[in-house]
Amino acid sequence: MSLPLCVLVTLATGTIGRALTHHLLSLSFRVRCLTRFPSSPTARALQLAGATLVQGDLNDAASLTTACAGVEAVFLNLLPTFDEPMREVQHARAVLEAARKAGSVRAVVYAGVVSGGGQQPHPDRKGRSNADDAGMSAIMVRMRQKAEGDLLRGYFEAKQATEMVVRKELEWLAGRWTVLRLSFFMNNFLPRNSRYYFPELREGVLRSGLPEGEKMMLTAPDDVAAVVERVLMDPETWAGRILNVGSQALGMREIGQELGEAGESDVRVEMVGAEEAAEEIKRGNVQRDIQTWNCGMQDCFDPAVLAKEMRIELTPFKYFLARHYSA
Repeated sequence: MSLPLCVLVTLATGTIGRALTHHLLSLSFRVRCLTRFPSSPTARALQLAGATLVQGDLNDAASLTTACAGVEAVFLNLLPTFDEPMREVQHARAVLEAARKAGSVRAVVYAGVVSGGGQQPHPDRKGRSNADDAGMSAIMVRMRQKAEGDLLRGYFEAKQATEMVVRKELEWLAGRWTVLRLSFFMNNFLPRNSRYYFPELREGVLRSGLPEGEKMMLTAPDDVAAVVERVLMDPETWAGRILNVGSQALGMREIGQELGEAGESDVRVEMVGAEEAAEEIKRGNVQRDIQTWNCGMQDCFDPAVLAKEMRIELTPFKYFLARHYSA
């Protein structure tokens, strides 16, 4: 594709959407941001940076038609719908149908999750590398075996189903789709976000259900933006690829040390045992469920492999905190 490309970014005011929009604008891409609230401070900041805002809703086909008109690429990023998980699949189909009708779209990049594509190894298995299409994985079998009340089951099943829509229902795009399977965002450890994932951090305690010795794959949003840029610049090379994206795998004690140095205060790390974590999950502790689902993600892939192939530099957690941490 030749520059300047016009790219539609859905969920543009979210963590990845903001990073990607600013990154693409810095490279002279034309960026169109789909947002429900164009007057919000976050949306206005994107507009001031040079993006074009399009007010729309994923449930409103007419607004999606307007958003897709004339764009050459779509970055499909969807908000989970926990009350009705499979609505996310409907949203994906609505955006892709609007993209098809536009007649100008030549590439689609979908932002999924590492555990969402039906091919990742069971969290307890070691040393497995990802393949593009290994069918139903042990992790999905395990997901279906879990209790009906499992807090994250619907989330991962919806992500898997949405990825399959992208992979199987874009014949009109002649295979020019790319799936990014994203890991746990580094932003989730920042003070303004950590209350949703590690609420005890406000008291200086990093309490986690991640087993001792296991690591969590962390992802810097700017690294995701760099990956998307490479894909959009050469969609033929990356067509039909499923890319696991991460920046650095760290254990909780390493994460706690980095957070303590960034905040210039001590962070005490408490590792929750497997039985206690299971009981907390049964009582509705979604934070603990998120943490246990991230077990073993460092074994799924080596982020340096993709970084080398794409010729990008990954962001260590320490450097991310130095740029973004503020107590």
